[in-house]
Amino acid sequence: MELRDDSHANQLRATLMNINEPMDSVSDKLTLALVKAHNFYAHKWKVTSEGGGSTHVTKELASKLLEPEFQASAIKKAREAATQAAEAAKVVREDVIPLLPRLEADLENYLLDYMDRTTAIEERRRSWIPSFFLNLIWGPVDPTPWHLNEVQGLQHRLSAANYQLRRLPAFFDNLELHFKRLSELSSEKLPGLGYTTSDDLIRLYQDRIKCDQILRHMDNSWYSAGRAFAFGALKNLP
Repeated sequence: MELRDDSHANQLRATLMNINEPMDSVSDKLTLALVKAHNFYAHKWKVTSEGGGSTHVTKELASKLLEPEFQASAIKKAREAATQAAEAAKVVREDVIPLLPRLEADLENYLLDYMDRTTAIEERRRSWIPSFFLNLIWGPVDPTPWHLNEVQGLQHRLSAANYQLRRLPAFFDNLELHFKRLSELSSEKLPGLGYTTSDDLIRLYQDRIKCDQILRHMDNSWYSAGRAFAFGALKNLP
């Protein structure tokens, strides 16, 4: 269903546009955080995939994790990822969540108005007085091109979306904390974390690759949601 041609949805559209701008910023910050996170986990040295799909990591390759140059670069990326995650959480808390009650109220008003229009059209359809004369007396009723169930379903969808939006700051907080802790790691601390042998380093390297794969999946999942808040995307509301 498209609301862009329905004048009764003007207030709803306006509130959505007010949410659109900060969420566009959140999308950019999360994307940048994921890029920095990928740069933290990714390695400039190539690895090969074995027949079973697992990644083959040599001892020589894993030892690169201990190089000061690599560590300094990784720590920098971890700090940058943490910063972007913190900024995204701040925007959601301060600029998005406060608007959600207004959005819920606007949708409720739109739904009530739509129900009134639906009822009025049905009553005029059943009246013995021709619609032409009723329109002259009471004025025409704006059309209701969608089934009432479709419009009522918007409330459920908004409720589900609001629930997820309210959880975003906690996700960003955890992402920030994760990379803050990673930024404090050094080769001297690895033995205390259980990485004492070359085989342990290989395991650490493989874990980094798995984390990077998870981040890539997260980035792909966020892409569609992020596009919904791209600049101007709400001009043609679905």
